[in-house]
Amino acid sequence: MTDDDDYLAPPQACARPTRTTGEPCKARRVSRFAPACHTHLTEREAESAEVARHAYTLGWNSGRESGARFAAEHTQQLTQRVKELEAQLDAERHLYELEGDQLVEVDGYAYRWSGPDRLAVGDRVVLPQNWISKLKHGPGPFAGQVTMLGTKYRGDIARILRREKPAPADR
Repeated sequence: MTDDDDYLAPPQACARPTRTTGEPCKARRVSRFAPACHTHLTEREAESAEVARHAYTLGWNSGRESGARFAAEHTQQLTQRVKELEAQLDAERHLYELEGDQLVEVDGYAYRWSGPDRLAVGDRVVLPQNWISKLKHGPGPFAGQVTMLGTKYRGDIARILRREKPAPADR
C-alpha cells in the first residue's frame, strides 16, 4: 500500500493560493491524507499526513488479516459440515441385511451370509469362485476374512459358502 493508491478518493488539486499570483494551486495533492501539494504542505501537515497514512495502513492490514482468518475458519467449518453430511448419507445408504441375510464385506467385496450365527469383523469364511478369485487363487472356493459389517453395494451379491472354524488356540 503506497501513497499513490488513491482508489478511495479521486485525485484532488491543492487549491491553496500560490505565492506569486495568489491563484488556487492546481498541483495534485501528495496523498489522500495530505491537505496540500509538496510545495504548500507544512512540516506539521506532512507529519500528520504520515501518521494518518500509517494508521490507515495498519487498519487496512488488520482488516485484511481478520478477513483471512474468518474465511479460513468458515472454510474449516464448511469442510467439517460436508464430512458430517457425507457420513450421515453414507450411514443412510449402508445396508446390513437383505431378505434376512447378513451383509458383510470381505476384502472390499460384498457378500451375503445366511448362517445360524452372525459374522463379526475378522471371521474367516469360504467364498465361491468368481472370475477374479480364479485368477488370484485358482479354480474353486477360496478363503477370505470379513473386513466390514454391512455394505453400500446395491448389485447382485454372492453368498458365503461357510464359516471357517477358528484354529485351536496354542496351549
